[in-house]
Amino acid sequence: MHELTLQKEFAWLQKDVRFSLKNVKDIYITMGPFEELLETAYANLRNYLLESDSTYPLSRSAFESLVDRAKKRLTDLLPQFSQLVTNILQARQSLLLSRKAYPGMHQDLTNLLPNRFLKVIPFSRLESIPKYLKAMQIRSDRAALNPVKDQERSRQLVPYTQKLTRLRAKKDLDREQVRALEEFRWLLEEYKVSLFAQELGTAHPVSPKRLEKFLEEKGLKL
Repeated sequence: MHELTLQKEFAWLQKDVRFSLKNVKDIYITMGPFEELLETAYANLRNYLLESDSTYPLSRSAFESLVDRAKKRLTDLLPQFSQLVTNILQARQSLLLSRKAYPGMHQDLTNLLPNRFLKVIPFSRLESIPKYLKAMQIRSDRAALNPVKDQERSRQLVPYTQKLTRLRAKKDLDREQVRALEEFRWLLEEYKVSLFAQELGTAHPVSPKRLEKFLEEKGLKL
């Protein structure tokens, strides 16, 4: 019902996405076709506009509130989104072309920005991606000068990336644990910033102790 109510706005949004992202068509080609970018970009924005804290089916008041919020969010949304996507793709391209890649950098890049990344990374998380890419660039520059130090810091990260992989393989996680595991994934990105590019700052304090506490509180044990 909300999509019918916002049908006109969504039609314009889908049309304008093509125009706003045309400048990154050539950069995105290393990930997939331009039509894929347009499809996933529209899906990302649509999900952001329609996200709700209320349980479906919505009450009339909740429905009207969702529609009003979606209309407000549309204001200046596309310029902000297109600039963000442009920055992300340009930073990714720079890392791909870098001659100073640290060991495992290309895999880290793929993990952070998988194919169809706009389908799996919600809008609310996108704004942090440029920082994570910048941290990778800083790390690669420093690793080229001091590979031993980079390896030492990398070893501090390994136990938690391994836990993430093993937890993702579990089949008995409930919905809340799956959500918590996704949050843990982003906590690890912040932890990488604290290890390799501390000057960029983290969204919140993060440390091995805090990571362990988070897993314990969410019941994410191996």
